[in-house]
Amino acid sequence: MFLNDMYQGFGPGEIKIIANFKRLIERYRGDPEFRRTAVEYPTQRDDLLMNAGITLDRSTREVLWKRFEDGQRFSLVESDLIDHPELRLFADWSTRYEQHLHDLKDQLNAVGHLRLAAWRNRHIQRFVSENMGAEQVVSPFLAYELSKGCSVGCWFCGFSAERLQGYFPYTAENARLWQNILNIGQELYGPVSQFSLCYHGTDPFDNPDYFLFLHDYFACYGLYPQTTTALPLKKLSMTREMLRLREKSPTLPDRFSVLSLSILRKIHETFSPVDLRYVELVLQNPGALGLKSSSGRARNNPQKVATANRPVIERYAPASAGQDALTNECLCGYLVNLVDRTIKLISPCPSSDQWPNGYRIHAQRTFRDAAEYRAFLEQSMTEWMPDKLAWQDPISFRSDLVFTRLEEGFSLTSRVRRHTLTGKSWYALLGELIAGDELSVMEITSRLASAGASLPEVASLINRLFDKGLLQEPEISPFSPASGLH
Repeated sequence: MFLNDMYQGFGPGEIKIIANFKRLIERYRGDPEFRRTAVEYPTQRDDLLMNAGITLDRSTREVLWKRFEDGQRFSLVESDLIDHPELRLFADWSTRYEQHLHDLKDQLNAVGHLRLAAWRNRHIQRFVSENMGAEQVVSPFLAYELSKGCSVGCWFCGFSAERLQGYFPYTAENARLWQNILNIGQELYGPVSQFSLCYHGTDPFDNPDYFLFLHDYFACYGLYPQTTTALPLKKLSMTREMLRLREKSPTLPDRFSVLSLSILRKIHETFSPVDLRYVELVLQNPGALGLKSSSGRARNNPQKVATANRPVIERYAPASAGQDALTNECLCGYLVNLVDRTIKLISPCPSSDQWPNGYRIHAQRTFRDAAEYRAFLEQSMTEWMPDKLAWQDPISFRSDLVFTRLEEGFSLTSRVRRHTLTGKSWYALLGELIAGDELSVMEITSRLASAGASLPEVASLINRLFDKGLLQEPEISPFSPASGLH
């Protein structure tokens, strides 16, 4: 079940070359002055690379500079690779890394509970239909927060994280609860629960005991979870410990959120390319070629979001026009905060007035101990995750979908996707019945059967639409999202 080392099969010299490519891309995407100088002053390119600690073969650099001048997204063509072994090496690693992430997605989709797996698949497919780029997201199903609030306070925080209020200290009592929670995850979901997160809308480095909790995690699962921090320089000793632990568990990348150009440059001064070979830089600084989502606090600053996104829109327009993400959420499952003992069942969605932080809350509870924690998990799977629609359930298409009748079927159009069903004459009537008054599965099936359609085939197709995330999720009564165990 374990993923391999991301650099498995590459020697030290090859890893150094790959790490230098990675740094060049980071600097080019994150540093507008680097980009401008590289294009306008070709004679200064070698100095730019030297100052950034980048060493690559001259012929390699010439090909890359040409691609950058063409405004491409680091897309190498086959002719680039023939006479440039460094370029081919990086292309091979990039292909393997993409496969590595694909394998991770496959393992997460194999979560060891049928109802949870079906629920996750349905909401992930719904999210892909709603949000540009969602098909590339790796979606864990467990995230544990070891702090309450966040000390960083980014204006664009997609989750509207409140100010840091405290953290979950590693006491004997808390350690027992934590270890029990980890064991419950493994018992209920199997080895796939190893790919959980120990942060969400918080910075993990706000908890000074963070690595003590991670050592328990390693003891349970045999790997260290991914860490994302916006404090790599402010908490330098913790950063170095994170890098050291990743050497022991090289299956997942860690991440630095880069909030300013000066931080980006300082990171590159402090760490060599090889030091950061297992670290992705999330370039949030002004001038970086990356899109911010319009969720959370950013939702209240649309002009700042537009200004922040302008460099990438201008550079890659029209390809990027209208492709703004409306959430940062990747979690589809359980969000647990150990400080206030809360657990929420959530799924990603576009930010809205109802769900401003870019995720839906399907259920939430508080828990006092591991037994109550486990009870919520089990109840959620047996009672709140229907694997198919019941006969009495009223059904309708998702509210964001525009229904269009076709000659032998219908189409459903969202902000970013168009779904089409054609092939049989009764498909069009099915679409109209679902798009009209909220009839039940039984009522719609009966009407179509009266029109000559096969009853089992109609019922099966309705559930296929449900599985694809195209129907509104049924309300689970008497469940109340605000209810609690005590």
